[in-house]
Amino acid sequence: VRVDACPTGCWFVFGEGYNAGWRATSGGRSLGAQQQVDGGFNGWYLPPSDQARTIVVEFQGQRTLLIGVALSALGVLACIALIVLDRRRTAVEDADEPRPARVWGRPTRGSPYRWTSAATLSTASATIVGTLVIAPVWGVLCGALAFVACFLLRRPRLLGWASLVIVACMAAVMVRRVTTLHPFANAGWPGSFEDLHRPGMAVIVLLFASAIATIRPAPPTEVTP
Repeated sequence: VRVDACPTGCWFVFGEGYNAGWRATSGGRSLGAQQQVDGGFNGWYLPPSDQARTIVVEFQGQRTLLIGVALSALGVLACIALIVLDRRRTAVEDADEPRPARVWGRPTRGSPYRWTSAATLSTASATIVGTLVIAPVWGVLCGALAFVACFLLRRPRLLGWASLVIVACMAAVMVRRVTTLHPFANAGWPGSFEDLHRPGMAVIVLLFASAIATIRPAPPTEVTP
């Protein structure tokens, strides 16, 4: 960073979040420990000088950060491999087909699934958690989606697909705002998407409901000749 002459001294403010890992040098000499300035950024005081100076800023923890990112990437790849290699998913895929079912009372004859306490817990938890964590309206929405997926259609995985749709819509909104409004990339940048916080929380609630909901196979019925 090129800094103009400041005969009376000045502050060099580096607009990244305050972190002791940042190191600033000028002419090969360290500027010392930074201070937290302007509400959360790194600042170094520059003594008076009649000449322009070049400040070099480096993050000393970059190697550790790269190692952490690499380990995280390996973890994601391992999760993908487990999903692909898990043969149990293919074993039950054929049985997870939508079938007509009654909304109330006993399951429709011929339906391979029956209601379970886990499905009830999923619907109740989605409503309660959504209401407490997000807002009453979002709680009702999460509960309604869980009710339709777990009771009417008996396909809890639909909650996961609903979460994916919400995430895709959020991503599309973010891309459109960035390309059209061009928000300044500072500490207030996330504020440009503050209204997407509640849909993001709804995604977490729906994934939670999908994870705890299970539909057990109905007991086989004997056919009397």
